[in-house]
Order: sequence, then structure tokens, then C-alpha cells
Amino acid sequence: MNQVIRRSLWRLPQEWQDSLKRLYPCFLNLMNPQIPVARLYGKAKASGQPATLLVAGEEPWVDYLPSRFFADKPQRELLGSFSLWHLERRVDCLEPGADLTVIRAEQLSAPFFFRKSYLAVPGWLNMAGRVPDDPTSAGRANRSVKDDMRLGKREKLELVISPSGTDFDFFYQTLYVPFMVRRHGDLAIIRDADWLRVHFHGGAVLWIVQEGARLAALLVKKRKQTLYLLAVGVRNGDPNIARQGAIAALYYHAIQFAHQLGCSWIDFGAVRPSLSDGLLRFKRKWGGSLAPNKRDNHYNFLIHWREWNPSVAGFVAENPLVYRNQSNGLSAITAIVRDGPATQEDATRTAHILWTDGLDDLSIISASGWEASARPQARTSLLTRPYCASGVCAGTATLSMS
Repeated sequence: MNQVIRRSLWRLPQEWQDSLKRLYPCFLNLMNPQIPVARLYGKAKASGQPATLLVAGEEPWVDYLPSRFFADKPQRELLGSFSLWHLERRVDCLEPGADLTVIRAEQLSAPFFFRKSYLAVPGWLNMAGRVPDDPTSAGRANRSVKDDMRLGKREKLELVISPSGTDFDFFYQTLYVPFMVRRHGDLAIIRDADWLRVHFHGGAVLWIVQEGARLAALLVKKRKQTLYLLAVGVRNGDPNIARQGAIAALYYHAIQFAHQLGCSWIDFGAVRPSLSDGLLRFKRKWGGSLAPNKRDNHYNFLIHWREWNPSVAGFVAENPLVYRNQSNGLSAITAIVRDGPATQEDATRTAHILWTDGLDDLSIISASGWEASARPQARTSLLTRPYCASGVCAGTATLSMS
């Protein structure tokens, strides 16, 4: 019965689906507001020092940031499940001794339950880009793309297009699911086959073949003036196929295909909210820009730290976080960890490596200070005091949920 209801909902107009999806998590919060809170212990990946995280939210959904923070799987101590109405007060009582606090909170209801300042990091972001007037320019965009294209030619990778409904089950079972599991492990989020089939209807499958063997594929569908990249996979999840340039070849041909269909935009799909995330960087080099709202993401990670210590600084340095600013746009924050004052070269290099279109600004923290000659790049801030014990971020555009 539930499957029938879900399939019926998937066939509703997209605008109706979006509204229901946004209201549904809020409704669940009010009907079942018990949130588990746990303390995680382990060695911080960046500093190598023992560290503690306080996390509130259901597993595995809350596990993304802890997985980036710890070097290995941390020990987990469940502290209890608390009413959403009193969760912030409970967390405040439990927070002393934690290096970092992470709360997974639904976007609509969060402002009513969380009053102090948090860094509001979306669970997922979306990337999209304009289809170039000359689609072959995608192969000349930057050095990395050129290398990918040369690799594809050397491996004799070719494109085959099949229409909607053809070979879907083969793609789903043999390419998509194994690839997602191999790439993301326990954090893999695999689209339901029925959902994907419904949304894929009327689209096409782009196959990359080598001497007749199907190595990789991409499900695409045009809606209005946008080509959506719905799902990607490689045969049996084999990482060597990706290293042969098969996924890069798919993106290149997707841009050509979008141009042939007369599309103005190409939607590259979801990425994690870290500027060092490999998938974000891969989509960025193909022309993707960050979008402030992702249609099916309804949760933020609310992040708070009491003091700027080596474990927190190292985490932010290795995982430059994208967060929602007070204008509901996107900003990012990163750090430079070094013994002495950071230099102009540090500022320039960091901004060059991390800047991603779609950001309003980028804050770079150096708790050890900056040389007097250091100057920020455009839309970049150089900070020395990242946080105050009172809970107010100094110099950063931290989003206040109130």
C-alpha cells in the first residue's frame, strides 16, 4: 500500500511534490520530536589529537560531518533522546568538553527551536551551469578537463545513446547501485528504483563503451530548458573505470547532448557542503556553480564550537564549509593552520583553490594572525578571531537561526 501511495505522489506535478516534501519533515518533527543525542570519541583526522563531538540527530543522516572529523570510526555513547522543544537546552548542558557540536535540523522548523547562533550548513547542495554556445569548449575549459579528454581518446571511449526505458534494470543493478556503494560506503544514498524510473521516463541513457563493452552510463532527462543528470554509474562499481576517464567522458557528452536538445542549463545534481569534496570539485571544473536551494534537501547541520582549538581548526581547514548566510545565500569558511602569521601567498592560493561560483563570500581564518602586507581577494575576508566564548562568531557571517 505504501508503495502505491509513493508511486502516486511521484506522478504529481513537480511543484506539488516540492511543497509536500518541504512540509513532510516539519510534520514529522512535530509528531515524533524525540531526537537522539550522542557523544563521539576518537582521534581527530586533522590534528591527530583525542577529540569529542556532540551530535544530535538520527543515524546515518547525521554521520557525514563526524566521518570527516575523525580519523577512524569513533566510539559512540548515547546520552538519550530528547524532545525537540527542549533539545537546545539539553545540548547546552551536555556541550562542555565537546570540541564541536553538530545538530541535524529540519530547515522550516529549526528557527522555532534553536535560538543561538549556529553555522547552518546544508545537508546537500545543488550544482548547475549554463550550456556553452560552443559545446566543444567544455573540452578546453581547464588543464584537468584537457587531461580527462586526452585520456578518453587514448582509451578509445565512445558514446552510445539509448532511449528512455531501454536497459534501465541493467543500469540500476549493474552500474548505479554498485558504484554508489563503492564510492560512498555506509554514507551512500541510493535512489529508489521506482522513483528513478518515474523521473527518468522520457529521458535517455548516455553509455560510454569501449570496444563494444559498456563501461559507464548516465541517466539524463530534459525538463523545460534544463538537462538533468539524474544518476551515474560504472560497471560493477569498478573504480578503475572512472580512472580511465569514463565519467569525465560522460560529462563531456552530456554537455554536447544538452546543446543538441536546445537546453540553456545543465543540472549536475547534488554535492556535499564542503569545498574540498571531490565530487563538488569535479562538477565545478565542468562549469557547475553552487545553487542556494536544493529541491529535495530539507535539513541543515547546525554547527557550534566553544573555542578554536587545533582539532576544530584542522577540521575547517580540511573541510571548507559552505553555509547559509543571513541573506539566505551561500558563504564559505576555511582556515589556515600554521605556526606564524599567514602570508599574502597563503591568502591568494587558498582563494584560488577554493573559490566556487555561487558563493557570496569566503572567510579565511588564521588564528595565528596575518602578515601586515596580506590583503584579501575579491569577496574574501581574512579573519584572526573566529569565535568567542560567549557563542558569538567574531568577524564571520554566522547565520543566527533566530
